[in-house]
Amino acid sequence: MSQDGERSVVDTLGAKYRQLHSAEKRAADCILADPYAVMELSVAQLAARCGVSDATIVRMCQHIGYEGYYQMRILMSKDLGRKQSLDVASVSKDPVGYAFEQDVAYLRSLSSEENKAAIIDAARAVNDANTVIVSAAGNTNPVALDLAFRLNRFHVRAFSSLVEEECVNYVSNSGVGDLLIAVSKSGMTVRTLQIAEYAKKRGMKLVAITGDDCSTLAQRADYVVFSGGSSTVFSNIQHGVETHLGEHLVVDALLIVLNSLIAETSGKEDAELEVSSWKV
Repeated sequence: MSQDGERSVVDTLGAKYRQLHSAEKRAADCILADPYAVMELSVAQLAARCGVSDATIVRMCQHIGYEGYYQMRILMSKDLGRKQSLDVASVSKDPVGYAFEQDVAYLRSLSSEENKAAIIDAARAVNDANTVIVSAAGNTNPVALDLAFRLNRFHVRAFSSLVEEECVNYVSNSGVGDLLIAVSKSGMTVRTLQIAEYAKKRGMKLVAITGDDCSTLAQRADYVVFSGGSSTVFSNIQHGVETHLGEHLVVDALLIVLNSLIAETSGKEDAELEVSSWKV
């Protein structure tokens, strides 16, 4: 409920959820998982993210009492504006508690049925690939390096590098039957897009782990895993230092699925045992 006593858009969706048709419920689920998306996406973009038609978005808005998407968007803007004011107060009063609460809410937003299915499909693609190249840029590079390292522990031949030319070399020696995993919060990073385009020309399949599933990278990918937009958490934090918890979470989920896919594979020694003698 908003401060002036009026029901918020999120509250209205929750109250009238059971009255919605199945496709409208998918749209409502998408909005409830990431209310800030309404502020950034057009009807067409939101419909594409939710996997429904433009008309379904409009009908859903009308069924819960609004004239259409535009009115709902305006009211959502007011709701989130009030929430931001409260968030600023929460940060000042209990910054650590605020951070934990925001992170938990952020990670829960990634657990839609659609996204879980996408992670399973991506894990299957990794399992089927001969070689996996993991590419990222800037402060997303640690996610790529971590994923490549951990994939090798599953006996998946995987490579990544902080040096762009090395990633290009890996792709140039790959082709049909190989896989590129591109990690980009925005889905618009030039370096990542260039490597993705080159990989596609080489006949590689492409998995995009991105915070914008309508981005250029997502549109070029064979598999798209949503890692949470930068607006869904720490909206008052300076751009460029947003959390990468979403990317790490979907990587963990992908590896758990991969582990189940290869659980019955025999004849492979544990990589941890193989390197244990090197540890002091």
